[in-house]
Amino acid sequence: MRQGYFNKALKQKITKGSAETFGNVLQAAIIEQYIQFARDIIKTARYNKVYQGGTIDGFTVAALDGTELTRTESQHRSCKLCKASKYTKEDGTKVIQMHENFVGASYVGKPPNLILGIERVSPKEGETTAALRLLDNLKSWHYYYADVVALDSLYANAPVINKLLEQNVIGVIRVKQEHYTLVQDAEGLFSSRGLI
Repeated sequence: MRQGYFNKALKQKITKGSAETFGNVLQAAIIEQYIQFARDIIKTARYNKVYQGGTIDGFTVAALDGTELTRTESQHRSCKLCKASKYTKEDGTKVIQMHENFVGASYVGKPPNLILGIERVSPKEGETTAALRLLDNLKSWHYYYADVVALDSLYANAPVINKLLEQNVIGVIRVKQEHYTLVQDAEGLFSSRGLI
């Protein structure tokens, strides 16, 4: 060892992953199996009273949002449930990108911030439809899964709000400044009802 005979064999070559490494891993993953793992972990955490005191100020708070999980131009790396988007590059070539979107819910606030569940957005539906399906699944899987669910302004619509009210869950919707007309419309509606 001191003479250096094994230096070449023991020297580790550090390589960085490619841009599609995450997509390659997810392609091999079975999403349904991951969902079942998450359900089992939440069941165990609830049995062990992990969130007994809540996650934020005594309330058990979950966040729900959509995300694009993978995007690729490679047809062999896309899935059957991927959406296709066509666009033109700066040089004028037309490209079809395949992407897969999900809606997920997880606990926020005091750790552990466990994932409650995820739902795939099908190619012919919107993120809101998948979110409604996820809320139904959360109710059936975990029954009383959260006191409060935080959402972004995409979910500021009647079906989502009614679903939360039906489940006896408080919905907190974050509206950014560029969507301020949504707040003004709501204020106008509520002022005529005498709620403000």
